[in-house]
Amino acid sequence: TPHLQVLQLTRLYHIKAVIDALSEPTQLSTGTTETLLPKLTHLDLSHCPEVRDGPLIRFVKLRIPSQQQNTAEGVGDAPVGEATSSSQQPLQLVSLILHACEVSPDVIQWLRKQIPRVDFVYATKKQAGWKR
Repeated sequence: TPHLQVLQLTRLYHIKAVIDALSEPTQLSTGTTETLLPKLTHLDLSHCPEVRDGPLIRFVKLRIPSQQQNTAEGVGDAPVGEATSSSQQPLQLVSLILHACEVSPDVIQWLRKQIPRVDFVYATKKQAGWKR
């Protein structure tokens, strides 16, 4: 669905495959690349225990406008210029919600510089206890 703007995936396991698919452009037979959900601007991944730093950074870097990609901080291992050859540049995220996800504080700070609204609440000890 190329016109989807809001995606809410909460309390799900095995979500890493979804984040990986959203963070890698697909090579078309015409030689151009295409990004899944190019108009996605609001993403909620709350309470998904598999959300980690690397896939999340790659997903956000793909959606940084091309003029900002050259000056983006070097957090993570994804190449900075991945999305520049895309036929349609995906829209930048406006909102990212990561309540109770296991994301490092450094990555949260970087995300807050890249995305206008990042909501992140650490899991309390009681909330985190159910998955042990």
